[in-house]
Amino acid sequence: MRSKTPKIFIQSMDHNKEVSQEIPENITNLLTLRLINRLGDQYIVMSDIAMGSLLNQASLQLSGFGTKQGIENLKTIADFDVLISGTVARRANKYLLTLKVVKRSTRAEGFEILFTENLEAFPYQFDYYTEEISKKTQNPKYIVNSLNAPQKENLELTFLKIKTATVSSERLEAYVFGGGDSNARMLSDVLKERLLNADQLVAKKEYAEAAEIYLKSIQAVQSISEEYQKSLQDLLSLIRKNLDITYSRLFQEKLSKIDQALNLEKSISPESLNNYYLSYQNVLDEINSTTEFNQKIKTKEAVEYRIAEVKIASFRYMEKEADNSYQKLDFLRSHDIYHQIVKEAQVYLEPVMNQPNFAKILTRFEQKDITAANSARSYVNHTVNGLLEIAEMENARAVLEKSFDNGDFGDHFEKSVQYLEAAHAQLTIQEQFASPEIIEKYNLSTAHINENISNHRDYSLTNVLLLPFRYVGNLFKGVTDIFVFKFGYGIGAGTEVGPLGTSIGIAKVPLEFGTAYPNDSHSEISSVSRELKRRDTLRSANQPLAWGAGILGANTCSNALVLRLCDEDRRVYSGINFWVGVGPAFHLSIETHRLLEFLGVLVFQDPHIIEDQNERFLYFSFAKGKKFKKRKVVK
Repeated sequence: MRSKTPKIFIQSMDHNKEVSQEIPENITNLLTLRLINRLGDQYIVMSDIAMGSLLNQASLQLSGFGTKQGIENLKTIADFDVLISGTVARRANKYLLTLKVVKRSTRAEGFEILFTENLEAFPYQFDYYTEEISKKTQNPKYIVNSLNAPQKENLELTFLKIKTATVSSERLEAYVFGGGDSNARMLSDVLKERLLNADQLVAKKEYAEAAEIYLKSIQAVQSISEEYQKSLQDLLSLIRKNLDITYSRLFQEKLSKIDQALNLEKSISPESLNNYYLSYQNVLDEINSTTEFNQKIKTKEAVEYRIAEVKIASFRYMEKEADNSYQKLDFLRSHDIYHQIVKEAQVYLEPVMNQPNFAKILTRFEQKDITAANSARSYVNHTVNGLLEIAEMENARAVLEKSFDNGDFGDHFEKSVQYLEAAHAQLTIQEQFASPEIIEKYNLSTAHINENISNHRDYSLTNVLLLPFRYVGNLFKGVTDIFVFKFGYGIGAGTEVGPLGTSIGIAKVPLEFGTAYPNDSHSEISSVSRELKRRDTLRSANQPLAWGAGILGANTCSNALVLRLCDEDRRVYSGINFWVGVGPAFHLSIETHRLLEFLGVLVFQDPHIIEDQNERFLYFSFAKGKKFKKRKVVK
């Protein structure tokens, strides 16, 4: 029995010790993405990376494509229609890729070779060549175009040399002192000594001190009445011009020192780039704080250009990290980094967007951000959909085998659940990119498969012999499931039973121990020492589970026998809590609904009064798939 949609299966490339594991994995991942984009509407595109442990459990090896039996083994597991595999070897600074693509056929061997391809590529060309291979997979007559393969990127992690700022050689203007009015002459005499001193400071390149004198002289002239100011307009204009020259020399000298240090860098780290950015930003802040500086706009543009260049160099480091995450299918991280680049680039490149090269760079960053998000959505939805189809096929096969009293039906039930688990893992890791439709489809498929599984039992001799051991294990676990222990630090104490309780102090207890919760989930403690009216979130291990200050009274939970429903989404919380902290802090929770579940365990049942991920030993039942619940994110 085969699934209704044909499948392309990509096996990870074989490689020797000279090639790191990362290289063939990146090639496999990129090829998967390209084939999904090109053929995703016609095929289910899968890889052993996506299917993970399902293939590892089979210890499947197709070294050199193996024998006919090897192909048959893969067909049994992956039910492929097209298989892509190959090897990666190191050749100087390049990698030699040997790819072979085979398809299912009616020949005696069961398959035929569609094409083989030998390529030499640098790592930065992997993306291009995987796209070419996807074209050839679609049309085997297509000839891979090596002539258009990208050459070494222009955007290297080396800094574009900045033209060093030259200090202005413009001469200071000579002053014309005097004036028709005696009061004006008196002020001129007072300013004369100060201005000549400022000129001497300029000659000594003590620009900051000189600028201060010029600025105070301007303010002094502006402080007298307009009538007297008119007689000193020529002097005022000269002072302003000299102040302008002094400011220009001051900031050009500061820029020149930073430029020279930067241009001497042969290899520059992100930390060093940030230091240069801060140096340029300090100069820009000084320019913005100046008054009476007519060349402010022009000088600011020079600094903003430098800041943009430094930031672009920093963005390239971030871009490289994002590219690596993208090739590893870590879409969440790659998208976050690309998005951060775009957000910062829009700020730092905005002042220089009139220059085409900067606008082009920003556009490229924005396009990568969009591409990463689109690829993530396409990959997650396509992969989950493919896993669900295979899971449904295995489930149908199990039912068919059972109807013919074939004892192997249980293996197919187990495989169907394994595929569901693989799909659940994809949704958990890449939830941000999963569409509501694929999540709904997953839950519907899970419910359907679980319903079939519930109608069947496995009364094999192995299960009969293991029954007493599993029963004792479930009794022990039933007792330990009742208690959840948490450890941390804080000061204070609190307790609650039912809806009432009191708490004073503050504590953080991130370490949790409880047998009822798997590693990827945590108990949901309802303590009066934390704010219950807020929207609840899926809590990570580092978030506080107890905090407050002198809170006394009833909480917001309603009671139903030993169950307590709290917050807007009506989650269930444990009924008895106690915490105390005197430096080290301890939190004990007694989950009262587990007491009722323990009664079911005593009579060989697997009760789940509240839907959760708590797992017990099964006696004669088959394992079932888990429903996927979207997590809430704190904004």
